Amino acid sequence: MKPHAKLLTALLAVVLGGASCGSSSSEGTGGSGGGGAGGTGGAPATGGAPGTGGTTATGGSSGSGGSPDAGAADTGSTSSSDFGIFATNGTEMIALTEGATATNGQSSATVMASFTNGGTMLPKSMTLSILANGAIGPGTFECSKGGAGVGYAPMFGMGYVASMSQGSCTIIATSVGKNAGEITEGTFTATLVPSMGGGANITITNGRFKAKIK
Repeated sequence: MKPHAKLLTALLAVVLGGASCGSSSSEGTGGSGGGGAGGTGGAPATGGAPGTGGTTATGGSSGSGGSPDAGAADTGSTSSSDFGIFATNGTEMIALTEGATATNGQSSATVMASFTNGGTMLPKSMTLSILANGAIGPGTFECSKGGAGVGYAPMFGMGYVASMSQGSCTIIATSVGKNAGEITEGTFTATLVPSMGGGANITITNGRFKAKIK
């Protein structure tokens, strides 16, 4: 089976089967430092009455105001709200922020993510794949050249794909993780066609993705 045919088969299996989802962590809150209160100035002394040939007593000087404490702000924790797959489909904003996962094989890499809104709605999922003859690294990958594929399920049992033989896509990977904890991210655009025939195509613009290898 040709690589792009294997890719399409894998994409269909993912988008039609749905994806497991994890919860994205929330952004940390920075603390604020408190300034110290200034000191109270001292009251001037009362001048003494002059004696015979004596001089007038000198008034006391005011006390120095206290300097404010320098409170340091706490550093917030690293945000993970930008992990996932994000795109625009016409007027619809797609934000798949659950279960964002990257993989890297010998000649292919994938990013997948889903969104179920805590199980209160039918799941959405998307998978992006890039292929190369050899090790995968940053670069531009196109469906028309057999170097990329996109699968999207806006709900369970409904799938759209772009591959070498149908639809179109361009994926620009700015970084490709290889080991656990490393990040794969980049941007993409695509025209997706229904995987089971019938219905209108979907045009994806402003796409971006970011996920860690587990």
